[in-house]
Amino acid sequence: RSSLVGSEMCIRDRCRTAGDRQGDQTEYGHIKMNTSILVTGMFILASITCTVAGNLLLKTGADQRGIGTVWPFSLVNLQTFLGAMLFCCALVFYVSVLKRISLNRAQSIFAAQFVMVIIAAYFILNEPIDKYRWAGITLIALGLFVIAAAPTEPSR
Repeated sequence: RSSLVGSEMCIRDRCRTAGDRQGDQTEYGHIKMNTSILVTGMFILASITCTVAGNLLLKTGADQRGIGTVWPFSLVNLQTFLGAMLFCCALVFYVSVLKRISLNRAQSIFAAQFVMVIIAAYFILNEPIDKYRWAGITLIALGLFVIAAAPTEPSR
């Protein structure tokens, strides 16, 4: 149920001032949620998910016969086609992320996809991960933690 009272729109127990465009903050009780951050996070998650699934499909497709015997047709089959389409979807989500945050921050966050692809290949494709890769995954994860802990974009 929603009602518009003055310049404030209330939906159940959440209210947002119509003139408040700074960060599109919505208040739920005592919690303020920046909807811009939520949307950006959803785009990041969607892009990384598409990239991980696309990589898995490309790998499974690369191990199968293509629709032809001559390159590049020898590479094309249902899995590689679907994997490429997922990369296209990931691109759309990634560009949406770039509209919202800086390139250096986006690339820092998207380093998570490397970790997720390796872990997904381990669980889904049964690819082994040796101790050196685990060390690398740990270092990347620590780097992501440091980046995520940074409160704001660096000043210029």
